[in-house]
Amino acid sequence: MLFRSAGEDRRRALRSVIMGRYFEPLRIYLKGSSYRHLAESAELVSAFFVSRFARDDYLDAWAASGMTLRRWLINGLILSMREEVRRRRRAARRGLHGGGELRDGEDGPVDPLELLESPEPEAEAAFERAWAVSILREACEEVFEGLRARFGYSKKTSWESLVFLRSVAI
Repeated sequence: MLFRSAGEDRRRALRSVIMGRYFEPLRIYLKGSSYRHLAESAELVSAFFVSRFARDDYLDAWAASGMTLRRWLINGLILSMREEVRRRRRAARRGLHGGGELRDGEDGPVDPLELLESPEPEAEAAFERAWAVSILREACEEVFEGLRARFGYSKKTSWESLVFLRSVAI
């Protein structure tokens, strides 16, 4: 109920922060997973966010789950990919385009969508690295903004200069 009871501006801001922080790590996660062949990873992550954040109760369910947000989003992304695989299978059975191509293999008909499994451990490690980098980037931006506010540095000032000037100013 926390998220649903927040005002629309607050919900929009929270969704924006989550998407900004987790988009790239989730994209990298997909690129390292067996789901990488479904579509472009950026498209899949965008579709995931749109479908999940269309529901106001999505983040309330996360809060009630006791999971970390990282784990909740990865689980949600995997579920979203499995839903996409099922959608494509149904479309393929109906003969519609957009489903996996059904072709004959040595042992009979092969549905490439059947080959998709849950993402590999390497994909999770890649996600964790990308998430750490995104957090570090965000922290660096906050440090830069603090330095800019305190010392008047511009965006054109290099980080090396900022660190040097900061150490000299102390």
